[in-house]
Amino acid sequence: MSGLLEPTYDVPSTGESGFMKFVKGENRFRILDTPVMGYQYWQDDKVPVRIKTAAEAPSGEKPKHFWQVPVWDGHGVKILDVTQSTVQKQLTELDRNSEWGNLSEYDVIVTRSGDGMDTTYTTTPCPKSPLTDDVAEPSWGSDGRSFGEKSDIDVKATKGDLTIRVQVKRRKKLADFLSFKNADVVMVRQDRKPWLWIVKHEWMKDLFNSGALETHKPENGVSNDRDSHGSAKLKGESNAISNEKTKS
Repeated sequence: MSGLLEPTYDVPSTGESGFMKFVKGENRFRILDTPVMGYQYWQDDKVPVRIKTAAEAPSGEKPKHFWQVPVWDGHGVKILDVTQSTVQKQLTELDRNSEWGNLSEYDVIVTRSGDGMDTTYTTTPCPKSPLTDDVAEPSWGSDGRSFGEKSDIDVKATKGDLTIRVQVKRRKKLADFLSFKNADVVMVRQDRKPWLWIVKHEWMKDLFNSGALETHKPENGVSNDRDSHGSAKLKGESNAISNEKTKS
């Protein structure tokens, strides 16, 4: 008798948190998108309740304004909750400043000092610079239009001058022929359609880290075709796949 869970399912190990919090000392990050803003108050069981406007709070509650925003902390994309009015005001002033402007164009450092009621926050902008390190940026609300792509793009991964646009799908069950078994890559195609590659997550990460992936730009550096920018190939990759096997 087959079980409820998929045979290939493994319980993931406890990893790094997907959230960023201000710790004592310097907290450096880059804001990636427009913050989601609202208000929150706390129930007796210490459960936060979030609402769009302060007027929606029950009588007697004093809701606090919050920002929730995706940030790059130098290691990965995190979700940062900004509830400190001092930080909100300082970030707003930077974004509206004629010298600094758009917060997504430079890192900021929020320095937390003191303890308890004596805690203070100071926000300092860093010199403007592009995000040149490897970045995997999630779309806001699973809509690629939040970062200038088509609506079906969920993640935009960048390594050097290579950009990979990813659509993320999850299904309760996949067709058996898509099972990896002993393979690292599964290749499938529909008749008269291009090949599609399905690779294991860990294998893809190892490929990037190994340096086996080269990136290429047009020789003249100019193209009107978005997909021709940052094209990639494997070192030693052949230009064609022969001896195709198809099933009718």
